[in-house]
Amino acid sequence: MKASDAYEELSYLNFLGLEYNPFPVAPDDENFYFSNHIYEILSEIIHGIISRKGFMVITGDVGLGKTTISRRILSVLEEKGIETSLCFHTSYQDVELLREINRDFGIKTTSLLFGEQMELLNDFLVAKNKEGKNCAIIIDDAQNLNHKSLELVRMISNLEANQQKLVQILLVGQPELMDKLNSTELRQLKSRIIIQKEVLPLKLEELEKYLLFKLNVSGSAGLTNIRKSALLKIHKFTKGNFRQINILMDRCLYVAFLNNTAEISGQIITEAYRDLNPDRRSKFKTRITVLPVSIVLLLFLFAGFTYFMQANTSTLVEENISKPITTGGKKLGVSPAGSQIAKVSAHPQILGNDTKASILKVPVTDFLKAYNLAIHENIFFTALKTGRFQQASETIFNKTGYQLI
Repeated sequence: MKASDAYEELSYLNFLGLEYNPFPVAPDDENFYFSNHIYEILSEIIHGIISRKGFMVITGDVGLGKTTISRRILSVLEEKGIETSLCFHTSYQDVELLREINRDFGIKTTSLLFGEQMELLNDFLVAKNKEGKNCAIIIDDAQNLNHKSLELVRMISNLEANQQKLVQILLVGQPELMDKLNSTELRQLKSRIIIQKEVLPLKLEELEKYLLFKLNVSGSAGLTNIRKSALLKIHKFTKGNFRQINILMDRCLYVAFLNNTAEISGQIITEAYRDLNPDRRSKFKTRITVLPVSIVLLLFLFAGFTYFMQANTSTLVEENISKPITTGGKKLGVSPAGSQIAKVSAHPQILGNDTKASILKVPVTDFLKAYNLAIHENIFFTALKTGRFQQASETIFNKTGYQLI
């Protein structure tokens, strides 16, 4: 990191009263937030391991904190004197996976033979059981394990002594893990699952507590304030996903610093989100531009069609009035010029052009006002009267930037 970059980062943290970044992208098991849901998962899994339940599974979508939960469980188990082996390199398969498990237990061997590796693991577990110790294997990103490796896990879970499980196994993975375990080939392994928990995103009320917790433990002491509108947008943009929350909030703090404020508003959230999603910013601008253009274009088409229909209807009515009416083979006479004829108000469809334009103008004007386009009313009606739509289109484009197609 350059000295200038380090200084800038330090400056924005100092400005917000923070000792360190409260929203790191990497798992932060030291400053772990316990929502009620996560506390329930931890309690059940830890209880299951201590009471030697055997085989357990935790699943959850990407970015929901499964790795952080795994490390927290590992920390608690070690505090309670339980021997643990954590395997997070799930690129290892079959005998290599077994060798990695043994290595983390502290079992040293150079052999790559499956039989020897399995025997060494069994001897280790039996010895620990005689010492009164419990053992646990935690495999992270378990969705990457193939069927053969998962079958190996089943074989390890079968190791028992004196009606007790010698080792407790916890598989942690994405939802695809359960898809594999639901397959016919692995039905025996699935039948051994005693506890199955799913990590869920944060709810809105949990999100607020999470943000305040993270800010306070990093030294904010209430200096950084988050508005309700900002909270709603954070939840909308992240869907309560821990990783997405941290990424967005990390950017929000810096945007707040650039705006010389310690208050996180909805506008700060929106600006930070667009910084992180430039493609969506472009699409958003396109939608804003296209909508008014579409409105104006449709308005021209609607008005032109209405005008055309009224003109044709007027011609048709006038032609029909001038023709004599025939009934029963006889023409009905037309009243002579001097006859008394009741005056009837003219129908809009048979009015002259000026009257038609005034009738059409009322709803069209209201429509233009509704979309803040009333300033172009005269241009529009002039084009409607003269038929010079191309000229009107160019005029509107020069004044607004909206291009009629």
